[in-house]
Amino acid sequence: MLIKISFWFTIITLLSFNVQEIDTATKKINVTGKALNTKAGAVVVTENAGTFFLDGIASWPDLYYNKRVEVSGKLKIVTRKKQSTELEIVAEWTGTRNYIKNPKWKLAK
Repeated sequence: MLIKISFWFTIITLLSFNVQEIDTATKKINVTGKALNTKAGAVVVTENAGTFFLDGIASWPDLYYNKRVEVSGKLKIVTRKKQSTELEIVAEWTGTRNYIKNPKWKLAK
């Protein structure tokens, strides 16, 4: 019974969001900012360009956490819009996020 409920909850959750992913794989970027962790994973918070999530990285190693870092990789932009639904309340993010695919990092000078 629990498996059926989980299955339907997952299907309803997937159907309730409109996700658009723009993979700008040819656009290599370099950003410099503060290395922080969020529930959604490791991020770089820049002074002018916003926040960038590191694709596939759950958290920063201790050596880099809360320090100024330089990160390079390929840009991926993901936009998620919630569709109106009366079925459930879901704690998910909406809006646009910038991801860095295949990130490489070092401490900034």
